[in-house]
Amino acid sequence: MTSGLPLEQLQGIEQEFILMMMGGTITQVNIKGNNYEVLLKGLASDLESVEVARELRVGWPVSVALGDIAAVELEEQPTGIQRIDQKLAATITGTITEEDVGAVNRAVQKEIDDLTLPSGVEITMGGMAEIMEESFSHMFIAIIVAIALAYAIVVVTFRSFLNPLIIMASLPLASIGALLGLLITGHPIGVSALMGVLMLVGIVLTNAIVLISLVVQLSKRGMKTHDALVEGGRTRLRPILMTALTTMVAMFPLALGLAEGTVMAAELAIVVIGGLFSSTLLTLLVIPVIYSLVEGLRQRVSKTASN
Repeated sequence: MTSGLPLEQLQGIEQEFILMMMGGTITQVNIKGNNYEVLLKGLASDLESVEVARELRVGWPVSVALGDIAAVELEEQPTGIQRIDQKLAATITGTITEEDVGAVNRAVQKEIDDLTLPSGVEITMGGMAEIMEESFSHMFIAIIVAIALAYAIVVVTFRSFLNPLIIMASLPLASIGALLGLLITGHPIGVSALMGVLMLVGIVLTNAIVLISLVVQLSKRGMKTHDALVEGGRTRLRPILMTALTTMVAMFPLALGLAEGTVMAAELAIVVIGGLFSSTLLTLLVIPVIYSLVEGLRQRVSKTASN
């Protein structure tokens, strides 16, 4: 006997104590052919003081007071140990209920930046914030690659480096309507909005390509730059407007977000509609002006070089 308990009973006293404190299944019973689990409710939440814990009876069939076989004290300790990259870590989680997840993440980051951290302590954001940051980085890379590929294709098609640059000027014009659309509707700039920007790279360039390609052809036939621009605008006006309008109308139901599960896709549709609206109007006005200025400058440079 040791502390009133047989030696063979002491070997299982730890498991008995955990079961008594935390609760769990202790056996099964069969009632009228049905098996039922017998659960023991844990006592940990009901302990009021250290003295009460010391008087707990542990062990079966022989029982002793817990204070007779263990040191019972009230101390602070972590309920679990978590490590991230071999470093001790603690995780604080929260549920974002606002629609603008980015604004919430920025507010949390501001609170973190205002903290005075002890030496050796660092705070990093994970979960949705980390996923959004990675998604934004990937989308920005995808947009840059798309613009570079589009420029390369236009260069090969036009066999020129300058005319494709004029065509690429239509992309900033699309961003005006895209940002205004998000501002008016109250949508944040999310991953879906960036996907819309990625779509605009191809759609918007098409209108400028259609216009400039005809102007270049007319110029090669001997037509003056001004006349070629006027004739190109008159000829390409209808197909450009029809292409833009049909795309915007097709996106309109999605932009309203009426169907279930289309809230995120609404950002994409709004960006496409706003970008197409501004780029179509401005492409027909700004791109010809840029082309005229560049062509005039090129002709003056050629005359100067020939002289």
